[in-house]
Amino acid sequence: MQRTTPFTDLLKDGPDPIGFFYRLLADESAPIEKRKEAARILRPFFHPLLAQMGPLLEEFKEVSER
Repeated sequence: MQRTTPFTDLLKDGPDPIGFFYRLLADESAPIEKRKEAARILRPFFHPLLAQMGPLLEEFKEVSER
């Protein structure tokens, strides 16, 4: 059974976890399964649910109606 690297060790490879997973996703030489996992982890940061964006959408609507 293959061991995975502890998350705290991954932080040493870059300034932040999002940057680490983004670099992994962009690395075409990385195994596709690792890239898919990076995409799954990054998805909420790049495609937030509309429900979470409700207050921002209301603010945008108010500003655009001015």
